[in-house]
Amino acid sequence: MQKYLFLHIGMPKCASTTIQANLEENAPALSERGYFYGKLPGDETVGQGNGTILNYFAESRKYAQFNAAVEYFLTPESHVILSGESLVALARSADVLEMISKKAHSKGFLLKVLCVLKRQDLWIESDFKQHVKGKTAWTAPIEKLVERRAEKRTLDYDFLLGNWTRAVPEENIRVRPVPANGENIDVVAEIADWLSVERSLFQGETGSRNVSPATALVEPARQLKKFWISAGDDVTTAAEKVAAFLEFGRTLDLPKRQYILSHAARREILDRYQAANSKVEKRFNGGRSLFDDVIEAEDHDATSLSEEAAQILIEYFVRKGEGEALGPAGPAREARTLMSSTRQRVKTLFGG
Repeated sequence: MQKYLFLHIGMPKCASTTIQANLEENAPALSERGYFYGKLPGDETVGQGNGTILNYFAESRKYAQFNAAVEYFLTPESHVILSGESLVALARSADVLEMISKKAHSKGFLLKVLCVLKRQDLWIESDFKQHVKGKTAWTAPIEKLVERRAEKRTLDYDFLLGNWTRAVPEENIRVRPVPANGENIDVVAEIADWLSVERSLFQGETGSRNVSPATALVEPARQLKKFWISAGDDVTTAAEKVAAFLEFGRTLDLPKRQYILSHAARREILDRYQAANSKVEKRFNGGRSLFDDVIEAEDHDATSLSEEAAQILIEYFVRKGEGEALGPAGPAREARTLMSSTRQRVKTLFGG
């Protein structure tokens, strides 16, 4: 039997958590069909794919541990599945890719790759939301993140996937898009088709995991995080406070904002990567279109993001202060006084 090493390589924020959850929950059924999906002994990470540990070893230059992990994963006399939302970046290093390729071929495996992509203007917004709510020190505006990702060529999908062709034939690299209209990708159907197993093998919850916060809350959350870290909080504490704010923010009367970036900024990003996307379509998708090029406008394009964030923060501080300062039904005069002082507080802390 020809053995295959199936590599789900990302990208982050492209249904990766859902894919990994389905693989983990159905690992016993997959094993019965000759597919191994399991974690490295000692890997106690939660909510991460079994291949994420390889990224850690590679980025930390712990190549002995990297090789040992690959050796472990390729021990079973069956097909092997590895999933990691950032594995796509492994191929930036020719040496690391060669380690995987040589080891796999020496064990009788051929490589097959699955990469799920989101249109770049939409992906960077998801990426920014994760940076804001995650345990990172990131507190800069989204424009800075766009610049960083451009410098590292993270949004050049032809470059990222082209690196993998040094070890994997183009015909063995499968690319699937996340719909731009907000609909969820049919994860179970994609996994089943990729592995050549019946869809009914996958049981249990198949919906989206790791849902992003409301768009209108992201900028005020960023400003709060920046303030908390500058005031001395570590990233873990700041992230916990951000999570509490996002949870409380669900009770606020929020603007119906869909996008953080303006219409013009989103159009500029899509135009910048149009040529790279066309190459991806030709090389990995049979010439079929991956993404539409419709950039939706919204009424909030005319509203300053910082002004909108300031109004949300004002309501947040007022609502948070109700129990202590006003009580359930405080007098209107006291409410106006608190609102006035809150506006000044927001202006002082955040410049809004």
